[in-house]
Amino acid sequence: MAAIVSNNPGVKPGSLRENIVTPYVEQPDHQSLVIDTKYEPMHNLIVHAEGYQWKITYYSQILGADSSTAGQNLGKSQAYQRYTRIIDLLVKVTSPISMSQESDSKSLNTTGEMILPPTLIPNAGDMFIADRGDGVLGIFEVRDSTKKSVFKDAVYSVTFNIVDEAVKANDPRIIDLDKKTSNKKVYSLDFLENGQNPLVDEKEVRVVRDMYIARKEMLHRYLHKFYSDQFKVMLMPNQEGSVVYEPYVTKHVSRCYTEVDHADLAKLRVLNVSERPEMDFTSFWDALEQRNKVLLEDAFKGAINASVGVFSRIPTNASVRYSGCKFVVCPLGGEFTTDKETFGGVNNSVYTAYYGYTTIIPFAKDIIESNSDFKMTIEPQVFKAYKGRPLINQIFPNESYVMSKDFYQGLTDGMSHLEVLTYQYFRDEYLNQDVLMELVDDHTNWGVLEQFYYVPILLALLKYSIRTK
Repeated sequence: MAAIVSNNPGVKPGSLRENIVTPYVEQPDHQSLVIDTKYEPMHNLIVHAEGYQWKITYYSQILGADSSTAGQNLGKSQAYQRYTRIIDLLVKVTSPISMSQESDSKSLNTTGEMILPPTLIPNAGDMFIADRGDGVLGIFEVRDSTKKSVFKDAVYSVTFNIVDEAVKANDPRIIDLDKKTSNKKVYSLDFLENGQNPLVDEKEVRVVRDMYIARKEMLHRYLHKFYSDQFKVMLMPNQEGSVVYEPYVTKHVSRCYTEVDHADLAKLRVLNVSERPEMDFTSFWDALEQRNKVLLEDAFKGAINASVGVFSRIPTNASVRYSGCKFVVCPLGGEFTTDKETFGGVNNSVYTAYYGYTTIIPFAKDIIESNSDFKMTIEPQVFKAYKGRPLINQIFPNESYVMSKDFYQGLTDGMSHLEVLTYQYFRDEYLNQDVLMELVDDHTNWGVLEQFYYVPILLALLKYSIRTK
């Protein structure tokens, strides 16, 4: 705690003005015995290293137990000299390419220095191809490397020199390097910044790029369809002309995406429904965002559309009652908490088995009764099957919220492919990429209600699949 110390302790009693002193704050020395043993990876420090970026194609030697490092030898068979090719490797040049002349032979040496990412350990004799800066490809050889470490992480400072230039695509050195390439990798800066191995197999890169593109396009199409520019919220579609505010999907979109992802999200509003304790029940979307199967068990499994008339008449900030919407999606049931029991309107509530869901918490009569004004008919639909299982199940809001009852009960035989992937997602399991991309390709054929609820789930699964590569 800071101590207030007088800067004039020798003042004698006298007039009031004389006794007024100006204190100054003296901060005591802080001592702590707390030791943080958490390991923080520093792989992405290369992003902040000094130097300018240079994109190169790197050929790393594949060395055996008895192998020695050596530069490219056009006369050596590929059985004795093999490489791993890394495309689009980003390095930081710390010392630009310069020329010097040997005093004895008078020959010219072109050398430079650069820093390699931490996941790559260079060896003397490694080769790389890059633009020299004048539009001509240079073929370079690594001469030496120095390890620069921070705790458990390290980058490598490399000196190199140019051995040749490739004035044509079929240069003998380039042909020889490609012939001796056994492994093909692509460098991903995004993977490095997110703590993943940035060296990705060429085959996987195509899949990852397809996922990135699909995710971006799907989000734009989704917001174009379901974001209401008039109400500035996510409206539940296919409600026979009724304006139904979906607070849980709106909150999910507002928490997971920003105006960087789509310009309309800068205007997205989350309307005030928190005055009703029932609206604070854990939802499927809370569990999805945290990938928490315990929250999924606690989440409400059923929902109804309640009139905005059950919300307060007080014109509070962003109140849903005065938003122009007619109905609000409200949960049926939910996990027990003393607050919900105490402040959940027990005196004006009933236990109900509404649409087959018995509420754990007494549910307000006015919400149940307000649903009588809402009319909705859903025609059964059949969606595409893949390998004997439907890609998605049709959504029946009166039976189950978002997912089917089989999903919430863990019965995989009755789940769709989307539900199986989501079930695996909550258990940190590998997702079948073929099924995932089949869902991406087919999502425009779904009904509007299925797109409204399932596309955000599919976007989360795509992100998970990318990050678990």
